[in-house]
Amino acid sequence: MARVFLSYSHSDSTAAVALAQKLRAGDADIWIDQWEIDIGDSIVDKINSAISSSDFLIVLLSNASVNSRWVKEEVAAATVRLAETGGILIPVLLEHCEVPPLLAHRRYVNLRDQPDAALAEILEKIHKHDQRKKVLNDTVRETLTTIFANSAMRIHALSNDDEREKQRADLAARYRDLFADLELPANLYQCWFDHCFRCGEIKWNVIEVIGDVCAEGSEETDYATKEEAARWLVGLLKKELL
Repeated sequence: MARVFLSYSHSDSTAAVALAQKLRAGDADIWIDQWEIDIGDSIVDKINSAISSSDFLIVLLSNASVNSRWVKEEVAAATVRLAETGGILIPVLLEHCEVPPLLAHRRYVNLRDQPDAALAEILEKIHKHDQRKKVLNDTVRETLTTIFANSAMRIHALSNDDEREKQRADLAARYRDLFADLELPANLYQCWFDHCFRCGEIKWNVIEVIGDVCAEGSEETDYATKEEAARWLVGLLKKELL
């Protein structure tokens, strides 16, 4: 699901939250500071991290926002980031105002005069992006699965133990970055890789594999690793619920 960062002036908080709620109801993954920044959090760090991980930046245009230093900095940072990743910046007009030069060349969505049409257009853009991303991800996964299976078969067939272990380690290293977003501890990643290597295919549901391999009844994993697996899974659950 595409992640959407919502940039706005706090003078427009009511409109921003209302839009965020409608987009979330339309199955969009919305990041808005009022929902995501807790007491004691670094505001700058949270915002920079959210912009870096977002596929879209929606900036609400009003007389207040076009003069807001925070909004200007968010738009500038997002423009660079989205250009690198192929993400999309969507200006949304809340009220008639002077559009900043950085956004003047972009077509905006008119939430002020056509709220229903504007919401539908934004959601359509997000959902089309999700569909393209899914097709790409499915193609990439199929290719990586084939390469992994062929590599595992070739390594299993090696007669030299040292060479077999070296190539096995190289293969594990090449696939490590696939799950960086999950913040998977090294030894739990090794559990996943060992399981896949034995099967000769990639198991993409990492959470399910870790749950199975590190289950209480498993004899393949030591107690300390099972404990870490439990803590990691609980951490994922908390992130999902909060």
